[in-house]
Amino acid sequence: MDHSDFHKLVTGQLVYWQDLLKLRDWDIKVDYWPHDALENAVAKMKFSRNQKTATIALRVPEDIPPVERDWPDNEAVDYDMSLVHELIHLKCVELESKVEWAEEQLSNHLTRALVKLYRDGRNIEQVPVEGEPGQSAAIVGHHTGHYL
Repeated sequence: MDHSDFHKLVTGQLVYWQDLLKLRDWDIKVDYWPHDALENAVAKMKFSRNQKTATIALRVPEDIPPVERDWPDNEAVDYDMSLVHELIHLKCVELESKVEWAEEQLSNHLTRALVKLYRDGRNIEQVPVEGEPGQSAAIVGHHTGHYL
């Protein structure tokens, strides 16, 4: 799958999650960064509360393996989890630094719950990326709108 096809799938999922989480008033873009630029994170987000704009930086698919942290099974290669996690941070913007740890925990729990509901409703399982480190990731289409 080439980058533009992959990007179309990711942005389709972004629209779905924005609608579900009532974030359509935000102008949200997706960008792809190498692993090193994300400082060993799976994704990062930059936003402007005043302008209601955000950019979610996801890992370049070729950079998915290896992950240096103890993530739950397949979470590091799951773009739905990354998108939902970052979008939930936008829902918590008003809390910002006041309760950063609680926000992170809330984002983790809600992400898992929402993605599970989405997949259960569509009988979708998350398909792991296969391949050797440094090799292009094998992106597997497993139902309309799901890409990993």
